[in-house]
Amino acid sequence: MLVGIPAENSEREDISFSNAAIGYINEFGSPAKNIPARPYLIPGICSVEAKTTAELKIAAKAILDAQPDKVDQALNRAGEIAVQGMQPVITQSNFVPLSTVH
Repeated sequence: MLVGIPAENSEREDISFSNAAIGYINEFGSPAKNIPARPYLIPGICSVEAKTTAELKIAAKAILDAQPDKVDQALNRAGEIAVQGMQPVITQSNFVPLSTVH
């Protein structure tokens, strides 16, 4: 299971770097460009760690029981839970603005 912004196929036509690069800069900042960190991915995933771990345990048991459909279902639920953990971090955080010009 992968949670994040995959680098593959994330190139953009309007700028010279990918969505994955934009996500990385948002998460960790760029001192060279005077861009503050706005962590959302790691805190969001950590906020739902217990719930995703429970689903991963279900998936592991399903693997041992040779139940591939249950594996897929549990992994999909774990991914959805991770996304749901990130959304409030993105929408409710008071990130430092890049500019005061509106």
